[in-house]
Amino acid sequence: MSTIWDILEIEPTKDEDQIKKAYRTKLVHANPEDHPEEFKALRQAYEQAVKEAQDNKDQGCSGQENGGKDGAGIPGGLSKESPIGRWLSEVEELYQDFYRRIDEKNWAPILSDDLCIGLESSDEARIGLLRFFMSHLKLPNKVWRAIDRTFNIVQDKKELYEVFPGEYIDYIVNLIKYENFLDYTLFEGDPEEDYDSYIDTYFSLRQAVLDQKTEEGKQIYETLTQSDIYHPFVSVEGALLARFSGDLCGARSVLEDLWGQYEDSFYIGDTYADILLEMEDFETAALVCERILEKTPQNYTASLGYARCLAHRGDYRQAKEVILDLFESVPGDEKAMEVLQKINLKLMADYRKGLDEHPGDQTLLLDLGWCMCQNEDYDQCLEILLKFEPDKDHLYDYVNLRGRIYLCLERYEEALPWLKQWREMILSIKDDGTKETGRRIRRIGYANYAIACCYSWLGEHKDSRLYDLALEAACEAIQTEEESRQRYNCIYMKAELFHKMGKEEACIDLCGSLIDEETGFFPAYILRQEACLALGLARQVIDDYYRAIRIYPKHPKPYELVARMFLDFQEEKEAMEVVRQARKVNVETDELRLIWLNCLRNLSQSREDYDQTLEYACNILKESHEERTKQWMAQVYRIMALCYLETGRYSQALEVINQAHSYSPMDNTILAVKARILECSGQSSEALALYLDLASCMPDSPFITQGIGRIYAERNELKKAIHYMRMTLALNPDYPQCHYLLGQLYKRSALAGAAGDWKRALEQMNLAVKEKDCVSHRMERGDIFFQMSNYRAAIDDFLWVLQREPENELAIISLAGAFYCMGDYGRALDGFKRCIRLSSAPPVLMRAYMRAACCCEKLGQVDEAVNYYHEGLKKFPRHGEFYTALGDLLISGEKYREAADIYLRGVELLPDEARDFADKICVSLILAEDKKSAKIWWKRLMGQKDPRGPYLGNLRAGQYYLYIENKPSRARKYFEKAAASLDGENEMILVCHAGYCWGCALAMAGNKAGAARRFYDVAQKLKNRFGPAILKDSPKMAPLIRLYSSVNLWLNYCRQENFDEKLIPSKDLAVQGLRAFLSGDMDRAVILFGKNKGQLGKWDFESEGMLRLLNKR
Repeated sequence: MSTIWDILEIEPTKDEDQIKKAYRTKLVHANPEDHPEEFKALRQAYEQAVKEAQDNKDQGCSGQENGGKDGAGIPGGLSKESPIGRWLSEVEELYQDFYRRIDEKNWAPILSDDLCIGLESSDEARIGLLRFFMSHLKLPNKVWRAIDRTFNIVQDKKELYEVFPGEYIDYIVNLIKYENFLDYTLFEGDPEEDYDSYIDTYFSLRQAVLDQKTEEGKQIYETLTQSDIYHPFVSVEGALLARFSGDLCGARSVLEDLWGQYEDSFYIGDTYADILLEMEDFETAALVCERILEKTPQNYTASLGYARCLAHRGDYRQAKEVILDLFESVPGDEKAMEVLQKINLKLMADYRKGLDEHPGDQTLLLDLGWCMCQNEDYDQCLEILLKFEPDKDHLYDYVNLRGRIYLCLERYEEALPWLKQWREMILSIKDDGTKETGRRIRRIGYANYAIACCYSWLGEHKDSRLYDLALEAACEAIQTEEESRQRYNCIYMKAELFHKMGKEEACIDLCGSLIDEETGFFPAYILRQEACLALGLARQVIDDYYRAIRIYPKHPKPYELVARMFLDFQEEKEAMEVVRQARKVNVETDELRLIWLNCLRNLSQSREDYDQTLEYACNILKESHEERTKQWMAQVYRIMALCYLETGRYSQALEVINQAHSYSPMDNTILAVKARILECSGQSSEALALYLDLASCMPDSPFITQGIGRIYAERNELKKAIHYMRMTLALNPDYPQCHYLLGQLYKRSALAGAAGDWKRALEQMNLAVKEKDCVSHRMERGDIFFQMSNYRAAIDDFLWVLQREPENELAIISLAGAFYCMGDYGRALDGFKRCIRLSSAPPVLMRAYMRAACCCEKLGQVDEAVNYYHEGLKKFPRHGEFYTALGDLLISGEKYREAADIYLRGVELLPDEARDFADKICVSLILAEDKKSAKIWWKRLMGQKDPRGPYLGNLRAGQYYLYIENKPSRARKYFEKAAASLDGENEMILVCHAGYCWGCALAMAGNKAGAARRFYDVAQKLKNRFGPAILKDSPKMAPLIRLYSSVNLWLNYCRQENFDEKLIPSKDLAVQGLRAFLSGDMDRAVILFGKNKGQLGKWDFESEGMLRLLNKR
């Protein structure tokens, strides 16, 4: 047996809000008329759950307060001994006697009790009464209105929403406002019988009949006929079941007997007339309809049936008049219009015959025109109107009809002057008491409404300032419209205008007022949903969704709006649940299918997920639907293209997006996806051209600007890329990945030399981390910190990553690199060793071997360093950096021939780097003082076509003769050739270095004047090229600063000037050694050059050369 918690589908709880939420969710599918038993069980479960929650809250209080055992049978959990408890006991006692409770007079003493009037007690009485009614709802409308006169339920419904589920209060309000379908006065039976259950079962029968579920209906009918209670409506439903089974005669017989007994029952009369019409007994049907219309002239079913009877007699004009009268109370009713259109077909034939006899008869022309208008043959109607000018007697009908025809044709600009003229004509009419005049005067509301429609369209498509005129006309329509339903339409139009004007708050308020006035006005719920959606009021959108589907559970719009809202908020699972709820009531539209497809794609993570999404897309494309649009087809193909794109299937993505474009050529969102596909598939030129075209018509699209920025970034056009990324952020400061991408661009710009962009890169990456704190963002920010030498901050980010991904190779090696730069070589070495153990990625592994060797060098573990270099060479024999680093290490250990052998392997295996390795071999042999072998290699360099080869060959030959053989004059010739072998502008630094060596040779040969000219020329070139930066102490500028400082020392020496101390870097031992040498302090020079030998092989070997020269001397 189900518990109350099973029925509510929640775990046992004391939380009344959770209980209320569960009740509201279930209530959507438990309409009291459609599913009475389910509704009753749900209502009782809710009431009991609330009571238990309240009892638990009040545990420990006195019995009178907590509603303990003494008050267990009292609604709301109140004690029988309390005044409210005693009053509710009287309510319960009255309710138990069916015939007493349906008589409003018996409620008068209860509702006039002082408790219902007192300021404090009345509210408590109302709450208690409404709790009682949650399971005792079967009362006639007269009683409900009496209760409302006492407790103001309709007026205070918003206040009651805070206490009870909104759907329950809305249902009570409807019971107060509208007459009961079931006539309680027709019941027969003992007053002690269970009438509530009988009524619930009857509505189950009625629903089965409405759904034409004959077998189910027969079973319920048999159950009711065995009851001791009787109501004639049960027999009516039995007759309808017989009708569905084909027994029209049996159905007629039952209804004829019922009509004889209950002539005041319109439901019996309407159903009887309907059966008679189906049997084509128009004469008897007319008598029944006339009898009903005598008592209720506005009866819809009887009026419609009577019009059909008149039409069958051939009295088409009278039949049409009945329908037109019916339209006064139910304007535009579809069934009535269907009957009218059939009548019009007969009338049009008569009018055409009359026109054949009396051509140009304006009465006949206008009558024919009205028939055409009502039958939606607008073009022919307009053709007739354009053929004649109306006389004075027919001007009103002509102006009215012409304005309406333009309105129906949606030619609003042409309709407006005719409708305004029609309105003025109505205002000028004097009431003479005739039916026709009264009908014309009552049209003033519709005339204003029609004018508002025209201004609304013009405001939307021509000039938004015309919305004000539309509002003015809508307000006049509301004031002048007498018919309630049409007035609701006017109020709705005004609310819709507010929505179009972006005045969402005003729209929501007006929709609320309209719903307060008419809770069943369905379009107001939809419009209020849309306005709330525009303001991001998600809770209100959901509330109206529940209210709307309570009214029309099979209307798709509420499901579509709330599902779309969930999708926009990236709440895909909630959106899919809404679509499931729609499917349960057989509501499935292309919009809901599209939302489902979007959700599937957004939730896809694996290739298999995307394939399932694609399968669903293919399935819905195979289904054929008349209402399916090309735009919908295009969106389905667009989503399919995104699935292919996100799984790297670019050719298929391109094929499908072209299909989408063929269905909707003007849809720029499809072209935007195509641009992205082209970008990802490597067709960046085509993608950029398309992005730029789209930017001109979609200037506010961050997707487009970001795409352009990405392509410029790929092309290394950093300024343009940065510009478009900044534009993206200006359009949407929270656009996904934009801070991250812009941070990367500023980083690349900074690496290219724009030092000020490091700060900007960090700012953007901080925002990226704030937006989404993830591994990729932390890694990128850590690298920026690293590049800015903020190693401690970099370490913090890398450690954050490793806490989440302990084997992230990039984080491990980056962390080790930060420790290395901080001088913590032990921890750095541990990190690099870990990378070597874990990593299989070649870039990471190469870097780990290289850095591990460097750490060993710093720690004095030279043999270990050599081992790491050799291990690196085994795994990556074509990685030139290993040969260079190992050779340099061997040179620093004065193992020149071993170094030359290592470089020689580089020449053999890496032909693209052969020149540089040949140069290093030459240096190694020069230092080994192996002139013969060195000469072979510098001549080999001199013979290369690449200008750099001759430059290096001559440079090394000159250095050999200068430093090793101490032959400055011979060395000068080679330095001069080295300087001449390069383009002075493009290779200015190398030319300056050769010029410096040339000057050194001249000075050492005793030609100080010539040397001074050479040094001065080099100094000016460096100063002009680099400006003040040449004097800044920067690691990246260190080689140039050394060159510039050395040039100036030699220049001072040659000119016999004092040395400029500002130009001598205090930390550069090579420059300090040169100063000592030029000052004649040879001992100090030897010491300083000796200490600087560690730099050998990284910039030049001047220190070693000077030491050799000094030893020779």
